[in-house]
Amino acid sequence: MLIFALLGILAFNQVNYSPNRESEYNGVLVKVDATGADAFKVEDLVTFPIEKSLSNLGEIEEIRSVSEVGKASIYLKFKGNIDFKVKAVEIREKLDLVAASFPREFHKPQILKYDPTQKPVFIASFESDSLSLNDLRLYLENHVKPGLLSIEGINLVEIAGGELEEIQVACDPLQLEAYKISLLEIINRIQDFNKSISLGPVRSGEKDSFKNLSLVAKYKDIFELQVTPLLVKENGKAILLKDVCKISKKGRDDNLASRINGQEKVAIFVYGTNESSIVLLSQQIRRILDHSIRTDVSYKVHSDVSLNLFSRLRSFGIILVFLSIFFSVRIKSKFVKINIVSFLLSSIFTFFLIIFFVTFFKQRVTELSLLAFLIGQIIVYLLLGHCEKWKEKIGLRFLISLTVVIFLFLFVYTFVDQTIMKEFAEFYLVFVISVLAFNLFYKNLHRLGGKNTLWKKIKINDRFNLKRFYEKIDIGSAKKMKEAKKKYLSNPFLFPATILFLSVLGIYYFVTLDFSNKFENEGGEVSAALEFPAGSSFEYSNRITKDAENKFKQYPDVSEVISKVESERSYIVLKFNENIKIDKALLTSLKKKVGNLDEAYLHFLIDLESPILNEYAFDLLGPSLETLESTVFTLAKDLKEYDGIEDVVLRFKPSREELELIYRGDKFSHSGVTVTDFGEQLRTAIQGGVASKMFFENKEYDIRVRFDESYRKNVKDLSFYKVKNYFKDFVPIEQIIEVRTQKIPSKIYHKDKVRVLSFAVQSELSASKVNHYVNEIFESTVKDISYRIVDYQKKRKSIGSEMISKIMFLILVFAISVFNVKKTNRGDFTTYREIMFFFPYLFLVTYFHQSDFGLYLQIGFVIAFCLEKTSEQKILAMGVLKELFLIAIIVNLLVPPTFYSLALVLNSMLIFLLGRRFFLQVSELWMRENSVRKWKDLLKKIFLAVQTKRSFGKP
Repeated sequence: MLIFALLGILAFNQVNYSPNRESEYNGVLVKVDATGADAFKVEDLVTFPIEKSLSNLGEIEEIRSVSEVGKASIYLKFKGNIDFKVKAVEIREKLDLVAASFPREFHKPQILKYDPTQKPVFIASFESDSLSLNDLRLYLENHVKPGLLSIEGINLVEIAGGELEEIQVACDPLQLEAYKISLLEIINRIQDFNKSISLGPVRSGEKDSFKNLSLVAKYKDIFELQVTPLLVKENGKAILLKDVCKISKKGRDDNLASRINGQEKVAIFVYGTNESSIVLLSQQIRRILDHSIRTDVSYKVHSDVSLNLFSRLRSFGIILVFLSIFFSVRIKSKFVKINIVSFLLSSIFTFFLIIFFVTFFKQRVTELSLLAFLIGQIIVYLLLGHCEKWKEKIGLRFLISLTVVIFLFLFVYTFVDQTIMKEFAEFYLVFVISVLAFNLFYKNLHRLGGKNTLWKKIKINDRFNLKRFYEKIDIGSAKKMKEAKKKYLSNPFLFPATILFLSVLGIYYFVTLDFSNKFENEGGEVSAALEFPAGSSFEYSNRITKDAENKFKQYPDVSEVISKVESERSYIVLKFNENIKIDKALLTSLKKKVGNLDEAYLHFLIDLESPILNEYAFDLLGPSLETLESTVFTLAKDLKEYDGIEDVVLRFKPSREELELIYRGDKFSHSGVTVTDFGEQLRTAIQGGVASKMFFENKEYDIRVRFDESYRKNVKDLSFYKVKNYFKDFVPIEQIIEVRTQKIPSKIYHKDKVRVLSFAVQSELSASKVNHYVNEIFESTVKDISYRIVDYQKKRKSIGSEMISKIMFLILVFAISVFNVKKTNRGDFTTYREIMFFFPYLFLVTYFHQSDFGLYLQIGFVIAFCLEKTSEQKILAMGVLKELFLIAIIVNLLVPPTFYSLALVLNSMLIFLLGRRFFLQVSELWMRENSVRKWKDLLKKIFLAVQTKRSFGKP
């Protein structure tokens, strides 16, 4: 084992770490570039055939698709874990059959792994005194990004901020017509003058010696581009490019902005694969940045998952050292003291042994592993220090009991929440390894160390009389507790009334709480996404994102706001001050701080598909886009009239009025213009076409040719548009086409092969109430059975299934409560008192923490339950509980909430054990004080009183 621990030290940089085990999204994205097709044509020729073909794949949970101008995106979500490489081959086989019928200009489908919750593992911003933001971004694109993409385990590298510039050739359509030059001819002319041609080898004069002859015609600057001759007139005068076009450097249309605390920056966002080691990735990324960037460029790291790991390890070490000191030096000398040196060495060896197993089996490490390790050390200490019969296999009975209970919990969570199930499994495995390995290491090291324990070298001055002072407090507290118990039991109805009251509250909490909920995030940061409707401009998205950033920055606990802005989606990282607990309450407060963002949809990526912030999304399905839109608008309008509904956010951009160009039959056919030439010339005039590239000023620029911006602002500008036919004449497009205004969707959405539109309801009401309101309005609005409305989040269970899950959980708790694994001298405790304690405990622990009965509180319950079941009640001794209380105080004071999960587990254990001790003692005293005879006498008195009252009532 020691050899494995030493190997774990060497394997540490191979650790794959993430702060939380998030829901695994088993998704695949199929992308198809459908050049020149509108949304309806893409839907008909691409989306429908692919959906039909792929719907026969096994284990598909859901198919969603988006059809838009020029491309289609089909998203597949699978039920269980999938091998992407194997599944991609299966998908490719089906796609090849479908793609054979695509039009020639459509591209071959691409298959990509898809995860909407994917977050960058590394974010850094760059600055330079000598380079502008635009030049800095271009420099990083050309010199840094290729090196980062070469690292194994890097999935994606994005550089945002500044602008990527291009050379824009903005042409005047009137001058082009005057000289009878089309845009396509200008593109061809630029290509001819900006390329090198190999002419072949020629003899150099020497015997058998040849040299290659090349024609080099490359633009060196904008001036050479401006003097490109387009044609020569009869008088010999050349018409140059600058005579008919304006040539300048401008930013591209596809912007990607980045800001740090509102300041424009150039930033790099690096995404890793799920299998990559974040420690190793961080080392390689930093090495490339240090060796690749110029001396006049500096960078600052804003987010690094590996730094989160080392921050956790630092806090982990602080807690471990303080606990070891506490375990070694205590006031009451009758306790068994722990050797601090042996304890720390055993902990270190055990930790790296776990690292070895994790890296060997290529598993991901989360905060839960560190939590399990620390809890393991505390449990071993309690058993070694207070349960003298460890040698009589109390520890073994504890592990057996824990194993049975954990596996029962795993069975229940298989049907409830598989993410929580995996977390329970991770905790159990690391905990058991920690306990067994630490016990083995400690015994051997302690045996080698002999009696020279460190605690004996620490002497406490007798003048302080700490031991006498402690015993005085102990005696005084015991006396007061005895008096309180006697006073409490003086009234025979008080104890059962209290238990009944707490049980009722516990039952209420049991019904209303979410047991599978886990919102605590201990990474110090949280990621959010702003989704914009399809077709949103970059200016619109950028403006809304700036507004959200400013509101986030005003929140006192937010230390840094990092953003990456695109046209239809913005990614935001919020970093918080130290000692800030990130939970549901904080995220809800942030959401309210931001408020309404017009048509933008804000969500946090902690769990994309769960309604963590009282936001409930719905899908409306049906055949007609027009009916779908009108129904959603009606639902949104009527829902806002209900009390408790804050807002309704559309998760799509409504259809807008667009211009359709309709061919005028004979006029078009006699114009001498082909449909292909017409579309290509018009698209080039509006969108532009990249003619070539040129390199100057140490940069590479695209050369884009299109009409001047003054001819692309208004619908009326179409009157200037003319297309060149094969007779070399210019034909006004108004003569050969008709312009028609029609509402056209920018994107067409599908869910499971049916058209769909989605919207989200923001409300403080319960999910059942919101569902009731939505269905009530829908049923009164839509009578057509071909339309239906469903809950968007499949993870959110119906009320019935959720209650069944809770009942399963309750049956499990009651079953393990009456399961007796020991014989005690105090009598059999597997009575009704065992199961009566659960609901009061549930109320106390959730009320104390003001949170759901989530993973950490459940772990504390399981550990404390198994300890109490297997330690012959020794764990309920006040000496043990006082030490556990002091340990919890140390943890809560040292690093709250850096290891908030550890504090939650210890607090849950403490509340369970203290409550259990009080409950058992008081219940025994109450039963002795209120025997059956006394109850008979009481009932007799009540009966006599009733009889007397009846006698007086007779005439």
